[in-house]
Amino acid sequence: MKIVSKCPFCEKKLRFPVNKGKLLIKCPHCKNQFVFDLNIKKMLKTLISRIKSQFNIYKHKTGLFIKKLWDKNKKST
Repeated sequence: MKIVSKCPFCEKKLRFPVNKGKLLIKCPHCKNQFVFDLNIKKMLKTLISRIKSQFNIYKHKTGLFIKKLWDKNKKST
């Protein structure tokens, strides 16, 4: 399995193998070398934390909206 990522120097899209760990890459376009480290666990933790934070923001905004509606309904009765 491969993942598509960009060269940090020339921004060209490159494909990297997922199961190889840390790799020293030489870009075929610009010939610069860089280290590509695909840590799946770290990537998943980052993705999960971003999803959780977005959910918490949405939950917070929804809660405030419902509270405003509730307060408005209480005042009108």
